[in-house]
Amino acid sequence: MKKIQELFDRLRTETGSDFVGIAVTDGSHRQGRWIGASGSQNDRYRHMVLKPGRGLAGTALLTARSVTGRAGSGPRASGSAECPLMLAEGLSSAAAVPIRHLGRMLGVLYVGMRQEHEYTSGSLTVLEARAETIGGQLRDGGFAGEPHRNHS
Repeated sequence: MKKIQELFDRLRTETGSDFVGIAVTDGSHRQGRWIGASGSQNDRYRHMVLKPGRGLAGTALLTARSVTGRAGSGPRASGSAECPLMLAEGLSSAAAVPIRHLGRMLGVLYVGMRQEHEYTSGSLTVLEARAETIGGQLRDGGFAGEPHRNHS
């Protein structure tokens, strides 16, 4: 339990994000569950089910590609109204990166900011590298049996 929470806290610090969470898929990849987060303002994320195509995390899961989103209604906004996690956590911008290992989709790494922020291609590259490392840990059972916790 301590190991995974340390990972969340470290990722939040390294990325300068207000929120970091990881969701893992079930064996069929039809849905997933959040195994933990850092920087959460409430516990709503714990009850959210990750569904392919729904919100940023679901889009990353469905397409197996990194996606970003922003809140608001201007020309730079990108569908946060459809992203339950952005709404629940009050995030202004977020990025969702697929977690894979040996070509198999395992989950999604999700980061977000409560202030306006642009996740650039460079920051996505860093997140994708982190997701690859996390994928190896998930596949090897590094987080198995560790319940999700939240520390702000």
